[in-house]
Amino acid sequence: MLAIRELDGSESQVSALRSTAPRFDLPHWDMGQFPVHFRAAISNFGHLLLVASSVVGKKARCLVEMVWWRTCKVSSSVRKFPGEPLDNPLPQRSTNTDLLLDAYRLWKVNALVLLLLIGVSTAFSQDAGHESRHELSEAERAAVINAVVEKVNTYYVYPDVAQRMTKAIRAHQANHEYDNVSGGEELARLLTVHLKAISNDGHLGVDYSATPLKEKAVEEPSAEEIAKFRLSGARNNYGFRKVEKLDGNVGLLQLDSFYPADWINETTSGAMAFLANTDAVIIDLRRNHGFAPDGVLLIESYFFKDETHITDQIDRDANKTRQYWTMPTVPGPSLAGKDLYILTSHDTFSAGEDFAYNLQAQGRAKIVGENTGGGAHGTKPYRLSDHFTASIPFSYSKNPIIHTDWEGVGIEPDVIVPADQTLLAAHILALRTSLKRRADEPERTSALERIIAEKEQQLAALKSNTSSK
Repeated sequence: MLAIRELDGSESQVSALRSTAPRFDLPHWDMGQFPVHFRAAISNFGHLLLVASSVVGKKARCLVEMVWWRTCKVSSSVRKFPGEPLDNPLPQRSTNTDLLLDAYRLWKVNALVLLLLIGVSTAFSQDAGHESRHELSEAERAAVINAVVEKVNTYYVYPDVAQRMTKAIRAHQANHEYDNVSGGEELARLLTVHLKAISNDGHLGVDYSATPLKEKAVEEPSAEEIAKFRLSGARNNYGFRKVEKLDGNVGLLQLDSFYPADWINETTSGAMAFLANTDAVIIDLRRNHGFAPDGVLLIESYFFKDETHITDQIDRDANKTRQYWTMPTVPGPSLAGKDLYILTSHDTFSAGEDFAYNLQAQGRAKIVGENTGGGAHGTKPYRLSDHFTASIPFSYSKNPIIHTDWEGVGIEPDVIVPADQTLLAAHILALRTSLKRRADEPERTSALERIIAEKEQQLAALKSNTSSK
């Protein structure tokens, strides 16, 4: 498997990246469904990023996304872990975009390899009925358990939690709870349950593949496969599901994924140009399950006038803290002066939460909806044996203003309403704010009051229908 490399901003590393990074374009992965065999997993990775309602889908998305965090988001400084003085500053934050593009070329290979690994594990586990059952020997079972203990203790983001988890695994082992487990899927399930019982970490887990995992990295896809990936991305419009103008001149953008910034530049610019003449903007993330954090940064950047320190990422294994900033300029019009409302649900996850959390902490947006899924940790896959891998979180986020993240608890909205009522609730809030600002425009005020009354009636009817069910 290809090594995941770090960017520290040094001239030698940047030069090396420019000269060695792959020059092909990978598409986005659409993740509508997992394939049933490995060939389909390779040729249809465009279907791997929409399975957000399932545990496996979230885990797969998280793995790809967190590799993106490690290789693609470029810091303006690098800090020793935890909280040591800054060192190795980058030349200027204005160079972040160039470095980001260079890092992206490296990430494309890393992410593809991770997806192929996930595809091997998931595709064959789903098609287990057509595979010969692999019975675990006592030695194999013990080796997997030992590997889990070793990897978790070494890499899990919080060392104290890692020790408690591995102590619990050893206790289950001493109680002979794994002795009669001969199936790989069942052992993976039990280990995952026991790890999560201590950590409550949705990204942590053990996976099993009926077919032996390859030692070496998977070969790069063919030009034909790449073209299929890109076509899948275009057909999904890179997660931009809807953009429209609501009554009262309020803009709405439904965004179901965050794709890499250079893939969505034109689509983002067009959407923001459409919203530029509205009085307020609502971004609907109720079905957003994340993916590419630099896509988050790109869209966040439209809502800030100046470069803004958005978040930090602390890596245990890299022994570093990275600072992330919004971009100094964006293609097309800025929406920095617009009132912003973000819709969330229990399904909003990972990078979708990152977007909402950062803008809420900056006081730049109001969150309307439900508490979110609670996935903030960076995660990587680790090989345990020929048939087992573990997804182990290695990093956590820290907001520079409130010094916390949303891991395990989700994001609490400013206005808590059920998911099916969020759009109407946010629309009414936006209209009321607009009304206050236009007190000296009688005709406009009258029109807004009429629209608010209509929307309040619609919301009351929706609440009534919900309560009667």
